[in-house]
Amino acid sequence: MSRYTKEQREKLDQIAYQERNAYRRYLRGGTQNACPIIGTREAWWRKTPERWAWLNEERYWLPLFQLKKEIKASDIHSPRQYNKVQKRHRNWPSAPYGFYDEWVSWPNLFGRAEPIYLTLPQLKKEVKTFNTNSVEQYNKVQKRHRNWPSAPDKFYDEWVSWHDLFGRTKIIYLTLPKLRKAVKASNIHHHGQYLKAQKKHRNWPSTPDRFYDEWVSWPNLFGRAKIVYLTLHQLRKAVKTSNTCSQRRYNKVQKRHRNWPSAPDKFHDEWISWPNLFGRKAA
Repeated sequence: MSRYTKEQREKLDQIAYQERNAYRRYLRGGTQNACPIIGTREAWWRKTPERWAWLNEERYWLPLFQLKKEIKASDIHSPRQYNKVQKRHRNWPSAPYGFYDEWVSWPNLFGRAEPIYLTLPQLKKEVKTFNTNSVEQYNKVQKRHRNWPSAPDKFYDEWVSWHDLFGRTKIIYLTLPKLRKAVKASNIHHHGQYLKAQKKHRNWPSTPDRFYDEWVSWPNLFGRAKIVYLTLHQLRKAVKTSNTCSQRRYNKVQKRHRNWPSAPDKFHDEWISWPNLFGRKAA
């Protein structure tokens, strides 16, 4: 019969759990400091022997060869299955890949032979056979082929590009002057039209504003002169002339005046307020 009440034992178990983890980290080299609990153990050993019972348990981490045998007996074939079953085996490490010095790989732990990956020329042939033309398709099909590397761009030293893997020639984009001519010939006048037409032209970049170092602006691409916006003083006069008295009205009228900024409150540094723009005193 224990001399501790149920509440006292629960408290002792909680303390022992915390210190057991600290002691494990110490043994594994997880801390460069001295063992955080040895002194405490010596001071409390006689007072609370149950608190330190875990130190006297016959408990060891399984060596790797023995862990492999138990894994085989438990019919485990994946890291996910291992993590699930490991919770029921106190002598299985939760992260064997970081625990064992002689660790090889997960397939080796499960008794499977290491996959022998295809060479890059062989992979190109198989990719062509399965009509794989994009990275997304490759990732999907690769799951059914153990000899296809999941990241060929990092696996092969002689890697060139995804286009090369799929047997496509590298796209040579038009220069900016040639793109301007092509855009003009296609009668394109705004950003939305460009994005729609670009899907039919592989040598047009989808984001020319990021692609070209000499990029100026979208109006410049479409052959339009740069818009010179009215000053705030000129805008007040124009707003008064058009009888614009509210922000909603301004947004409607502004679409017919290219030299009116769509957001004058952010465009003009000397901006005061919308009532000030409409010639009214602020409330």
